[in-house]
Amino acid sequence: MPDSDAASKILSASIPKGGAVMDRSKLSHILLFGLISSWFAPLSAAQDRDTRAQVLPAPYQRWLAEDASYVITNDERTGFAKLTSNQQRYRFIEDFWERRNPDPGSAKNTFKEEHYRRLAYNNQHFAAAVAGYKTDPGRIYILYEFCP
Repeated sequence: MPDSDAASKILSASIPKGGAVMDRSKLSHILLFGLISSWFAPLSAAQDRDTRAQVLPAPYQRWLAEDASYVITNDERTGFAKLTSNQQRYRFIEDFWERRNPDPGSAKNTFKEEHYRRLAYNNQHFAAAVAGYKTDPGRIYILYEFCP
């Protein structure tokens, strides 16, 4: 029967101290990272695809972020983001204002005119480091025509 000290000397000579354990640990971390990354790769690819789809020409970005930001509904915003051509976007904006027209079908849309009047008022009276419509008083004025 071999001596237990001799067996430990053979094992310690063939396996560097801590080396095999460290290599296995590194390998398991790498495999775990790869597995986790593969789970999230489809999510990030979908997010990249959504980001590319949401790139709008500047006038439409401005309309969505500034002009209609407080009066557009979430469903309308989602529908607008799905549009693929500028012609569709232009038609959407025309329909958007027409849905809010108190006198549908008339040439004059008093809601739209009032909305843009309030935006102009905000930018004249509430603007500081940011545009007037981005301030709290500006938002309240756009939505309720009330000056805090």
